[in-house]
Amino acid sequence: MHCVICKQSEPRPGTVTVTLERDGATVVVNQVPAMVCDNCGE
Repeated sequence: MHCVICKQSEPRPGTVTVTLERDGATVVVNQVPAMVCDNCGE
């Protein structure tokens, strides 16, 4: 399946950083498993 954003590359297993904000608080979670596009980084 090609990337839904750039349609150029096939996403591969990797990790990302997720930032969540709520009621003035910010939580940053590192090394979250995800499918990552080599071309656009999405």
